[in-house]
Amino acid sequence: MGLRATTEARGENDVTRTEKSLRAGLAALAVVEVGAGAWQSFLPMSFFDFPWVASLPPYNEHLITDIGGMNLAMAVVLAGAARSLDRGQVDVALTAFLVYAGTHFLFHASHLAGLTSIDAIGQTIVLALGVIAPVALLVVNRRTGPKFRESRRDGQGSSTTDAQSNPTRSHPRA
Repeated sequence: MGLRATTEARGENDVTRTEKSLRAGLAALAVVEVGAGAWQSFLPMSFFDFPWVASLPPYNEHLITDIGGMNLAMAVVLAGAARSLDRGQVDVALTAFLVYAGTHFLFHASHLAGLTSIDAIGQTIVLALGVIAPVALLVVNRRTGPKFRESRRDGQGSSTTDAQSNPTRSHPRA
């Protein structure tokens, strides 16, 4: 096996591993959103009774079930991105999630009154992870680039893109 073949094989394995990580991260975020969304949509009072939520009255069933529906919709977008791994779709899904998670984190981080110290720390850590995860996945998505995913979609298995082999054809994800 020559140097080029070894490098291409290693590159293919690295991209496959990266794709698996990206897909797993998107799927994990989707699962979290399904859990939260289903809980909010179908058991809104139970969700409100959770200490991190109950410290911020008043209870509003309409608002909680609407947020549940939004979380379920976000899960669909994340799952679609995980399935396709289309760079643009992944960027949009993760950026949308980041906007939601970021504003959610900022609100709760500035409204810790009424929580025990353990709840305040736990809530802050959990919600911070909700911001860190999409940022990390966006970095992974940007670093993977169009190289391997496009050629795999075309069924060629090569690490060169159509844009590299045919410079007159523009590449939508370049």
